[in-house]
Amino acid sequence: MLEHGYVTSRVMVVPQNLKDGVLNVAFIPGVLRAIRFTQESTASTSLFAALPSKPGELLQLRDIEQGLENLKRVPTADADIQITPAEGHEAEPGQSDLMITYKNISPLRSNVAMDNGGTKSTGKLQGTGTVSWDNPLGLNDLMYFSFGGGVDNGGSRGTETRAAQYSLPFGYWLLALSGSYNQYHQGVAGAYQNYTYSGESSNLDLKLSWVVFRNASSKTTAGIKAFQRTSNNYIDDVEIDVQRRRTSGFELSLNQRSYLGNAILDANLAYKRGTGAFAALHAPEEPFGEGTSRMKLYIADLALTKPFELGGTKLRFTSNWHGQWNKTPLTPQDRLGIGGRYTVRSFDGESTLLAERGWYWRNELSAPLSLGVAGNAEAFVGLDTGHVSGPSAQYLVGQSLTGAAIGLRGAWRNLSYEVFVATPVKKPEHFRTSHTNLALSLAYSF
Repeated sequence: MLEHGYVTSRVMVVPQNLKDGVLNVAFIPGVLRAIRFTQESTASTSLFAALPSKPGELLQLRDIEQGLENLKRVPTADADIQITPAEGHEAEPGQSDLMITYKNISPLRSNVAMDNGGTKSTGKLQGTGTVSWDNPLGLNDLMYFSFGGGVDNGGSRGTETRAAQYSLPFGYWLLALSGSYNQYHQGVAGAYQNYTYSGESSNLDLKLSWVVFRNASSKTTAGIKAFQRTSNNYIDDVEIDVQRRRTSGFELSLNQRSYLGNAILDANLAYKRGTGAFAALHAPEEPFGEGTSRMKLYIADLALTKPFELGGTKLRFTSNWHGQWNKTPLTPQDRLGIGGRYTVRSFDGESTLLAERGWYWRNELSAPLSLGVAGNAEAFVGLDTGHVSGPSAQYLVGQSLTGAAIGLRGAWRNLSYEVFVATPVKKPEHFRTSHTNLALSLAYSF
């Protein structure tokens, strides 16, 4: 029973005569009588949506763990759940109460960030501002709005991004709605005059996920997502009709998190399928067999985090692998690209290797540093590699990239930062990129 989470259920030997050689036992189910906030709680929230367990049901530790996870998903909240024996003249054997201590500092959070991860054509410096509203409906829900763009936008180039998300848990279920809008423009020199090439794109996702199974060392989550993507491009505000896109479909996913000693292993497998829903358009590449809006795509991710000690020094190893396999021709929007700080570090992102299928593998070894009044930080070294393949790979200058990085990340009060220097280790001969890349990102929270 304990292994399956029934921590308050008991088996007892009842008074009996053992002369007949039969041992009789009684099962006393551990039942949840009530759920209450403690006097130490400084805020309230919906327990009906957070906790799968309801009064009168068997008390199950996994339900309590899920409820605590739902309460603590709010970043500004702190929660604790204690199981106490039911008291009072109405209490029955086996009954327990859940006493919840819940505190919430402030429902509003803000964050401003800047990095140099853009491109020369649209601006290297990119800035983002985010406003988050925690628990807006009192249902342990989350909402955020984000605005960003090029910090060094000029008259001939610029970018703008907007994004929003709302998520709501209900027991073992989680519903999330997210959307984003992006636009850019850049000047292009023509033979007799200059032109402005611009574009806009939007994404809308609705995802429902469900914790299928959980125990003391693992959790399995299944999900289904509906999506829609649109994009339009213009020359001097005149739309290029053949580049208009509207794609819709669904994605099925299965995620497994396992705790292996002090290591954490995450595995995710997804199937992405394009459909004709929401007035989806056929891709311009379809008549030539070079892409389709009805894509069939498999996506996989593996992530490992392992802390350990070496010679008395605490270290942490992280490894992330991402891959995709296509069952249909893919448009550029669905292909896998490598060569940037979020895929294979040490490449500036001005050029990428883009093809229908492939993978990249990011590895990092880090060690904590204490900087005294300057806060805490960790130094890290990284080695990343990636490979792409598929029909369109024959037109690329190569198919593989490898890069190495060394850097520092940390936080001081409300300021967090990351800086690293990276250099290519292996690249195609004619792949254009800087010999050394300096990456910098700053974020301030308030």
